[in-house]
Amino acid sequence: MNLFQGLNRLIGYARWPIRYKMLGIVIAAAVLPLLAFLGVQSVVRYQNLGETTEVVLEQQAQVASLLIDGHLNRLLTTLKEAGSEPRIQAYGITLALASSRSGGDIEANLVRAAMEEQLVLHPEIRAIRLLDPQGKLLVVTGPVAEMPSIAMSEQREHPAFAQFAGRDLSGANVFLLDPYLDPESRLPMFEAVSPLADYTTLYGYLVFSLDPDMELAQPLVEAQAASRDLTLENGILYVLDTNGRLLSPLGDLPLLTTELTLESVASEEEEAESARPAVYTRDWGAGPIQVMGRHRTVSAIGWTVVSEVPASSLTVAVFRELATGGQLALVVVVVLSLVLAYVTNRLVAVPIINLRRASEQLAAGNLDIALPEMERADDIGALMHTFSNMAEQVRASITELEHRVAERTRDLELATTIGREASSLRDLDTLLNYAITQIVQSFPKIYHAQIFLVDESRENALLVASTGEAGRELLRRGHALAVGSVSVIGRVTELGETVIARDTSSSRVHRRNEFLSDTRAEMALPLVHGDHVLGALDVQSVYPNAFNPDEQALFEALAAQLAIAIDNNRRLEASQQRMNELEAQNRLMTQQAWKQVLGGQRRGVLDAQAGAAPSQNRAEWSIWQHRAALQREVIVSPPDADGFAVLAVPILSRGEVLGVVEWQMPADRINANTQLLARELVERLSTTLETFRLLERTERQAERERLVNEISSRLTSEPNIPLILQAAVQQLSEVLGTSQVSIQLRQSDAAPANGRPDAGRRESN
Repeated sequence: MNLFQGLNRLIGYARWPIRYKMLGIVIAAAVLPLLAFLGVQSVVRYQNLGETTEVVLEQQAQVASLLIDGHLNRLLTTLKEAGSEPRIQAYGITLALASSRSGGDIEANLVRAAMEEQLVLHPEIRAIRLLDPQGKLLVVTGPVAEMPSIAMSEQREHPAFAQFAGRDLSGANVFLLDPYLDPESRLPMFEAVSPLADYTTLYGYLVFSLDPDMELAQPLVEAQAASRDLTLENGILYVLDTNGRLLSPLGDLPLLTTELTLESVASEEEEAESARPAVYTRDWGAGPIQVMGRHRTVSAIGWTVVSEVPASSLTVAVFRELATGGQLALVVVVVLSLVLAYVTNRLVAVPIINLRRASEQLAAGNLDIALPEMERADDIGALMHTFSNMAEQVRASITELEHRVAERTRDLELATTIGREASSLRDLDTLLNYAITQIVQSFPKIYHAQIFLVDESRENALLVASTGEAGRELLRRGHALAVGSVSVIGRVTELGETVIARDTSSSRVHRRNEFLSDTRAEMALPLVHGDHVLGALDVQSVYPNAFNPDEQALFEALAAQLAIAIDNNRRLEASQQRMNELEAQNRLMTQQAWKQVLGGQRRGVLDAQAGAAPSQNRAEWSIWQHRAALQREVIVSPPDADGFAVLAVPILSRGEVLGVVEWQMPADRINANTQLLARELVERLSTTLETFRLLERTERQAERERLVNEISSRLTSEPNIPLILQAAVQQLSEVLGTSQVSIQLRQSDAAPANGRPDAGRRESN
């Protein structure tokens, strides 16, 4: 017991999920003995596999070196044939001789044609170029854009030329160069050189650019295929040049830029007795790892083929062999333990885990969970059945709630839209008809809507907007209901509260209407603004109990918006009417003021004329002046026989026509600019006239104020009433220009003093 408690504290067995607890028990009972047996076997297998791996690596390196050696020999044969082609030799020597004389364009074209033919015949050759003995480029063919350096006109400093310049090539028709990186493109270059010479004279060099992938990748693949049955996983083959630089693709390592130390054991027979273990460290670009390897030298050129495999692959191979080639008894134990673990897991752990996951998803809001149907009569089956029923009930409740929320949101958006659009309308009838039409179209349960407004006496609610044919008939008849009557509208307009007849067949407040006989539910909402009930919004449905509390709150908000819109509309109409009255009054005052101004003139007319002598009767307006004054716009007459036309422009002040300015000028001078100029001049004239009229009136008022103040000051200087009256008579006579002024002070509603009719009278003349 103490041992179990210590193990539990160490590995936390009590906190394990039930699946892991059951699997742990099965594995501990069946697999642990198997693992002990396999541990012993793995040591033996590892030793045997290490020996086999060394044989495989040596075989791969040997086969690859032989294949590459043969491939290079065939390549050299091909290059010899291409370099010794008679036309290339003949034209090339001719070109080399002609180039020294600053000529040879024809020979260059002939050489280029012969080279291009060789490129077609030998796909392994990518490009050919001809150099003179000093490294000057004479001809080049092939994809020079990919290898820019081979098109250099002077190649004395070129990496390839540096290898064969001055070298004795008389003993070999073709010489393979050490690979190098193109100085401009930094791409690996594999090249061979063949001398262009006769028996005694060197005329130049033929340089062949080869495809490195085609030359080395295929032999390595063939070498691996040759020992496929013995090759371990993750084994690699690669080639190094004499300087240890990589010549074949290997992971992400760049070609010719990585120098690898040759640490693998050579498989030469003379070194077999002193061979050391072939395990060492190698970094292929992903970090240093332990590898086992062998290498072989390619005799044709001195390159090295290396065959390596990660040391960890040996361990993997050991476990694979043990798993696939174990004894039958061990396989039976493993199979039985796995079957027992699987059955136990499926019958006990999986249902409990599924139930836990389903409960977590349900708690997170995922309602689309589904438990597998299992016909079980034990406690787990009953628990899953109960949970499934609970999940279905929760799903149904939430689905119904989401549906109600969606409908509520849609209704709120519709009501807000209707209220916003209605409030933007300025005509009251248009506003009301738009609102009820949108209500009927937006809410399917409502088939009829109408609006009542309370009259000024607040005794009746008059129908002002109604939908459908029934609504038009009710409007034609002037339908109205008394405020406070036994009806839905009467109650709403009296109390200012929403009234709902949920079932018209049993409602005591619903008044049946012959034109709306299909109504089974009715809701009337007050149109209230401040403390005043403006009217009622009435909606009706063919379904009993059609209006729930949410819809009631929705329509109450809509009714409040309509009430504000109606009140604003009424205020706007009243303001507009007041503005019209003020404008009419202003126009009348302006008209009267100008009548007073013109009344002091002869014939009540002010006129002025430029040009010809004034007519004898300027009180008479021309037909064009009458028309301009009547139409209040610029009038242009047709031209007369002399080519003159009349331009008449009305003089307007505060909407009143004060007169007309008339021009007579050649018709061809009257255009749009002339009319615009005339209109602006007349507008300035109107403004100036009105300004002087107001200035004159102001001066008259100031003069009257001055005279009144002067008379008042003189009166206040007199010591008694008779002198005050006498002074007043004199001042008034002077101001008014009259010869007689009389002032009488007389008592009213009282008998004459001393019985004489004239008692109490003061008179001054």
